[in-house]
Amino acid sequence: MKSTLVALLAAMTIATCGLAQTAEFTRPHLEWMTFETDNFVVHYTKGLEEVAYLAADIAEDIHEPLCDIYDYRPDTKVSLIFSDEDDIANAGSYFQSNKIKFFATSMAWDFRGTHNWLRNVVTHEYTHMIQLGSTRKWSRRLPAFYFQALGYEPERRPDVLYGYPNTLISWPLPSVTIPAWFAEGTAQYQFDGSGFDFWDSHRDMLLRQSVLSNRLLSFEDMGFFGKTSLESEGVYNQGFSFVKYIADHHGGAACLGEISRKMSKALPVTLNDAIGSVTGKPGVELYREWKADLEAKYGVLRDELTPYFTRADTMDKKGFVGFYPRFSRDGRKLAFISNSGRDYFGQSSSLYVYDAERDSIELIAGAVQGGISWLPDDAGIVFARRTTGNPHGALLHDLYCYRFEDKREIRLSKGLRAESVDVSPDGKTLLFTINEAGQRDLALAAMPALTGKVKPFRSQDVLLRLPSLPHEQYYLPKWSPDGTRIAVTHHLREGRSIRIFRYDASGGSANARTRVRR
Repeated sequence: MKSTLVALLAAMTIATCGLAQTAEFTRPHLEWMTFETDNFVVHYTKGLEEVAYLAADIAEDIHEPLCDIYDYRPDTKVSLIFSDEDDIANAGSYFQSNKIKFFATSMAWDFRGTHNWLRNVVTHEYTHMIQLGSTRKWSRRLPAFYFQALGYEPERRPDVLYGYPNTLISWPLPSVTIPAWFAEGTAQYQFDGSGFDFWDSHRDMLLRQSVLSNRLLSFEDMGFFGKTSLESEGVYNQGFSFVKYIADHHGGAACLGEISRKMSKALPVTLNDAIGSVTGKPGVELYREWKADLEAKYGVLRDELTPYFTRADTMDKKGFVGFYPRFSRDGRKLAFISNSGRDYFGQSSSLYVYDAERDSIELIAGAVQGGISWLPDDAGIVFARRTTGNPHGALLHDLYCYRFEDKREIRLSKGLRAESVDVSPDGKTLLFTINEAGQRDLALAAMPALTGKVKPFRSQDVLLRLPSLPHEQYYLPKWSPDGTRIAVTHHLREGRSIRIFRYDASGGSANARTRVRR
């Protein structure tokens, strides 16, 4: 006897009435606050008041434009959840449960330019919430279900009810079927005139390299993550560029809204067909047009620059990213950060030193991020690395120094969340940024003596701290050769600038003198 069992299995989500059940509360020292606006419930940890209220204003500003474009409104107020316990710049939109989780740390992602982080990330994630919600085929409380058919071989003994299974067929039916490139592309495009994210020179460089080296992801491959960080960023880059191409040629953000709403119907099943029904051309055909347009545009640039190209060799051939190169004072060695031998850049980057005389590369330290600096006598390198050496096991950056003489790594700060360090020409003062409460401040501290047992300095030991605002962060500060001035990239609400501070070492003060727009 042969039988077939057909099972209908549903994955259900349960809406909770608060945040007490979330994983964030495994850190019991956090004190949570809540307030409501017309369309949002905002939860934040104590100390993030300015970030939370500014984010709520941003969310209310973008709510109506996005809802109008996609003709979709959440069925409850959306929860915006902010914390700042780790040096992680990220967020996630849980559009099936109307919640968005934010890490308040401002992003300094090397694959992109420095943007107005808070306005950017709130708009990006809320675009996910609205755009993906508009593509949902049924209630958000039933994210997906699937049919499953099991078949069995004939029984071979009378005392056995079924034979061995020999057939298994599963047919999944998710409520949302949007490929990654369209989801991330629309979240970066946002809406016409928003200006909260934009196509910057970093993105253009990565896309240009992919096109000219024939490494552009295919239409199918753009739909998935799970590759190297460079290829995963390609999903964002290509998605942004391709979505912008579609919008520019077919009616702006309104076209994106119409394509999204098509996906909420039983037919068409694929985004390729939904794009075709709205624009008159299937997605794969528009992809070929977009690719040809990029090849033509970047080909012209390549041809114009070809007469001026010089041939060079790659020093580190194992990694696909090398950042923040700094020559030693004597010019014999080069320190740099690379993901050499690792797939992911950012969390797996390490500090290396290239010795020109020996033509060799040495690994100095792992989990290093941001700007690095040589000691004045070239005896060591100061850098920031991510650690969990704190009472709550958070991922935080602190300053370290590696000395070549005894191959010793010395911790200089503890619990300071310091990055992008530069040592003064006289070796007495450390210049760095502090990332806290959604701000990236400029700070100075005395360089500890590197003899004996070094006691790491803490927040109370900082000599000077120049605060920023949540939408105006400092990045990559540098000393002038004479140690009297400080140059730092200053990200403003729109765009970036270079700020110059006059530093008075005797009085321990810094005053802004010049601002040069970039």
